[in-house]
Amino acid sequence: MAPYIEILGRQIPTYGLLALVGMLLSGWFAEHQAVKHGEHPFYMIETLLIALIGTMIGGHGLYAITNLKHVGEWSFLSLFGGMVYFGGLYGGLAAGYAWARYKKYRIPLYADLTAMALPLFHTFGRIGCFFGGCCYGIPWEHGILYYSREIPADQIVRRFPVQLLESALVLALFLTLYFFFYRVTPKSSEKQINRTNLFRGHLLEIYLASYSVIRFLDEFLRGDEIRGHLGPFSTSQWIALVTLIVLAIIRVYKKQKNPM
Repeated sequence: MAPYIEILGRQIPTYGLLALVGMLLSGWFAEHQAVKHGEHPFYMIETLLIALIGTMIGGHGLYAITNLKHVGEWSFLSLFGGMVYFGGLYGGLAAGYAWARYKKYRIPLYADLTAMALPLFHTFGRIGCFFGGCCYGIPWEHGILYYSREIPADQIVRRFPVQLLESALVLALFLTLYFFFYRVTPKSSEKQINRTNLFRGHLLEIYLASYSVIRFLDEFLRGDEIRGHLGPFSTSQWIALVTLIVLAIIRVYKKQKNPM
């Protein structure tokens, strides 16, 4: 663990630094791809900034909701001090979609680029979690001796590096989505490419379904309790299940509406 690194004599939170790197890299990637497909560079940057506002509201808001039992014990800043990925994800998607629709941008393209940018950002975010001391794994004799201010002194044991596992999985998801997006690259117009690449316009659905499966399974390897539980599953597992059910319903509806 290395929650802080020293740069020019100042301590910088490792999580914040890696999250910033992931944000800049994924933002550059989305903007570069948008320009490559005929969009003005400012349009994607503008949409991402609006989405970031939704991400902050959704992530901090869901964190507070999952910790309502601590109202009266925690300060207001502590109650909203953490982030829940699914809250940030859907808050950001809602804000970005609303803005893109208002501005009449090419929503299928923007959705595809967002689907690729999200796991790219998340790759760095989960590495930041590993070094920062949050989202740690269950005790495992072959794991890493893990220290965190969230872990009581008598529970400091070797733990499964679930953050690094998720980082590797979402990186693989990014590469897979990128491959799907460019699976067919004939020298033709964008409209012609869309007719020959069945994945175009559907990458966000693929991302949400794939990440929901990843998150549902790796939650069993999580050792922290702060994210909240309801019955046998964590808050994130319930959200993952609901996401999969909703996506299945949407897919069936679209199939019935357009059987061909």
